[in-house]
Amino acid sequence: MDPYFENAKPNQVVAILKAGACSHSSGHFMSTISNYSVTLAKTILAASTTEQLAKAGTCKAPRALSPEQLAQLEQEMTSSQAGLAALKDTYGADRLELQVACRYLSTILENIPIRKHLLAHHADLVRELEQITTDVTGEHPTNRLSP
Repeated sequence: MDPYFENAKPNQVVAILKAGACSHSSGHFMSTISNYSVTLAKTILAASTTEQLAKAGTCKAPRALSPEQLAQLEQEMTSSQAGLAALKDTYGADRLELQVACRYLSTILENIPIRKHLLAHHADLVRELEQITTDVTGEHPTNRLSP
């Protein structure tokens, strides 16, 4: 058994590997695949050879944040939450405006004379605009001419 994890409880193993406190390759692997389950940790440990295991005392303990770093982190979190609240406040109106604009654009693209002109001079633009309107409205264009 890995001496570093020998006396650790399963939740401590997960916390150690999440924090990246150990240069143990299993920690890197678990971080890479974003899976910090105890089952995966035990499986990796069981599959590891003696040479792959960390030596006792070679792993660093997680470093604590200084009061300045903690204050900066709290300030950034508050700022992010305020930005998210502002985004939530305007999302509904912005989405409605986008939906209306895309419906209008679909109507224009379905106009046969306009569509013929656009296809003759800007076929790539027609495809792009149709893709945007499809992505926003979820409806496929109902035109008679293909791009």
